[in-house]
Amino acid sequence: MKAVWTVEGDETSWTAWAESRTDTQASSLVRELIATRIAGPQEWAVDIGCGTGRAFIPLAEAGYRVIGIDPTPKCIELSLRRALQSGIIAYPIQASAAQLPLRAASAAFVFAFGTLFHLSLVEVSLALHEIRCRSN
Repeated sequence: MKAVWTVEGDETSWTAWAESRTDTQASSLVRELIATRIAGPQEWAVDIGCGTGRAFIPLAEAGYRVIGIDPTPKCIELSLRRALQSGIIAYPIQASAAQLPLRAASAAFVFAFGTLFHLSLVEVSLALHEIRCRSN
């Protein structure tokens, strides 16, 4: 099944909103949630719906290597730019939460803040299955 989620040109597209937030940092709530899960050696975090990569810095500060997942090309570009400018290890990938391009049990921490409500009921079910399978 091909997941649609947010597609450029679709009325649910968040690209313009994300572009307006390229300089916005992670909220204190996001920082607090991430700070509760400090990484072990060489652990990966997956930021589903990474947008412009606002959670990349707090995830890196918690010790994670970061994979960002977002379906929109512009968000992948903006999140990569943020990672490079910040000097952190983060790899944004264009993909859907309903079909994560990751090995089973490859992520120590899956972060999906403000993301799942964008999905259809079928996609939420698929995304939750993907999260469960990719988490270790």
